[in-house]
Amino acid sequence: LNDVFQLQAHIREVMKLDPTILKVNVYLPGSEGEVTVIGSNTFTVGTGAESHDSAPLLTGESDSEETELDGETVLEISSPVRVNGEIVAALGVYLSLAAREAALSALTTRLIAGPVIAVVLIAILGWLALRLFVLNRLQFMVRAGDRLAQGDMTSRVAGGWENPGRDEMALAINHFN
Repeated sequence: LNDVFQLQAHIREVMKLDPTILKVNVYLPGSEGEVTVIGSNTFTVGTGAESHDSAPLLTGESDSEETELDGETVLEISSPVRVNGEIVAALGVYLSLAAREAALSALTTRLIAGPVIAVVLIAILGWLALRLFVLNRLQFMVRAGDRLAQGDMTSRVAGGWENPGRDEMALAINHFN
């Protein structure tokens, strides 16, 4: 029992080295084929291990998978522990994926927000260009046309429209004047 507490204290010290380690279990084989758990969680000490947790004892191979631990997505890494070439235990380490999830969330936000902002800016610039180069000029022509309709034969659209070049609105205003 004293060895169990020492191992558990050692596990907690190792966990302090890396804040992404959420849980550590050591799976020890018993004489009758059962596997006992000793880990960072006091409530699991001495309980039987699930078959997938103790699999490295039988296969001698490491394994990893994403799983849930207390409502959080974690990476569970299971690996055999060898002493002089013989498998004496299996180690299960549960790593937090919160940093990865936050990075993916931030990336997703940037990938969505960037194009949305670009589309909004292009729409605003398009509206401003339409307003400046078409709508304002049409309003000037409409006002001059209203004055002309009221009998003011000197009505003109103010501005330098004499050399319109390829600007169709300027050409129309020049013809109007």
